[in-house]
Amino acid sequence: FTLAWRYCTGLTSFPALDLSSGTNFPQAWRGCTGLTSFPALDLSSGTNFQYGWKSCTAMTSFNATDLDSGLYFTEAWMSCTALTTFPALVLTAGVLFNNAWYGCTSMTSFLATGLDSGTGFGTTWANCTALTSFPAIPLNAGTSFNQTWTNCTSMVSFNATGMNAGAYFYYAWNGCSALTTFPAGVFDDWNPASITANCFLEAWGGCADLTEQSVQNILHSIAASGQSAPSSG
Repeated sequence: FTLAWRYCTGLTSFPALDLSSGTNFPQAWRGCTGLTSFPALDLSSGTNFQYGWKSCTAMTSFNATDLDSGLYFTEAWMSCTALTTFPALVLTAGVLFNNAWYGCTSMTSFLATGLDSGTGFGTTWANCTALTSFPAIPLNAGTSFNQTWTNCTSMVSFNATGMNAGAYFYYAWNGCSALTTFPAGVFDDWNPASITANCFLEAWGGCADLTEQSVQNILHSIAASGQSAPSSG
C-alpha cells in the first residue's frame, strides 16, 4: 500500500477496509490533511510504516490496532499537530523511530509500550510541546538519542529507563524548560559500544527548572557507570 492514499487532502474519514494482510504502508496516508481520525483497522502484518501518517494535521485520534509486527516507523506520525494522545499500542518489533512523533504539538500523553527493540531515536519526540511527562518505558537497544526530547517545553518529569547502549545524547533534553524531575540510576549501567567526545553536549541545556536532586541524579549516575567522561560537553 505504498503511497496508496498520499495527499488525499479532501478525505475526511477512512473506511473499515480489511488491510490485515498488508505488509508495506510507507507514506500510505501521508498528508491526508482532512482526515480527522484514523479507524480501528487491523494492521498486524504491516512491517513498514515509514511516513505512514506524516502531516495528517487534522487527525485528533489514532485507533489502528496490532502494529506489533512493525519494524520501521521513521516519521510515521511526524507533524500530526492535532493528535492529543498516542494510544497504548505495543510496538515490540520496532527498530527505527527517528522523528516518529516529532512536532506532535497537541499530544499531552504517550501510552505506547514495547519500544525496547528500537535502535534509532533521533528527534523522536522533539517539539512535542504539550507532553507533560514521559513514561517509564525501557529503551534498552537505543544507540542514538540526539535531540530526542528537544523542546518538550511542558514536560515536567522524565521516567524512561534502560538507555545503557546510548552512544549519542547531543541536545537530548535541550530546551525542556519545565523539566524538574529526572530520576536516579538512569545511567548506572551505561556501557555503549564506544564513547565519543561531546556525547552529552548540551543534553540538558536550557533545563533551568531541574531540581538540585535531579542534577545530582544525573551526575552521580554517569559517574556510577564507571565509564570515562567525554572530553567535553
